[in-house]
Amino acid sequence: QYDQFVFKCKSNDTNVATVSIVEEKPQINFHSAGTANVTFYFEGNEKYYASEKNITVTDNKVPSSLTISDDVELDYGSSGTTTLTLDGATVDDANIIVENHPEAVIGYENNVVTVSGLDVGTYTLKVTTTPDENHTSVEGTASITVNKVDSSVEFSGDVEFDYLSSGTVTLTLVNR
Repeated sequence: QYDQFVFKCKSNDTNVATVSIVEEKPQINFHSAGTANVTFYFEGNEKYYASEKNITVTDNKVPSSLTISDDVELDYGSSGTTTLTLDGATVDDANIIVENHPEAVIGYENNVVTVSGLDVGTYTLKVTTTPDENHTSVEGTASITVNKVDSSVEFSGDVEFDYLSSGTVTLTLVNR
């Protein structure tokens, strides 16, 4: 015949972890990232003295998730967009930049990033997440390409001069 042992347990921070004995086995349930001290104890009986064991349990934060849907391509003088998909985080306006180009105009609303104000060339969009209490921050990047735009030159009216004379012509650059 075996002696019956009754084990009990407790957590010092039930916001982080709760603990229970299920079918004589300890079970730890985490509720948020953090550290808790858990005590398993035997209250003793007529044959055995009471005893206990303290352990520290930790539920580590995990990286938040950030996906930038597409690289951004736009024509000079216009704007381009890309969409962010987030898990475990948010993004603040201040954490969206075009690397080394503070002149870029960046808008952010409903997980859509809008970029404008850049000269023709290739740039890097950098986004850094603001994590919640259970996640860590991550960064994502996308390429921004600003293309040249078509242009044409137009004269105002017909041009006519007398032989061996000179005059002034007004030129206009269209799509500027």
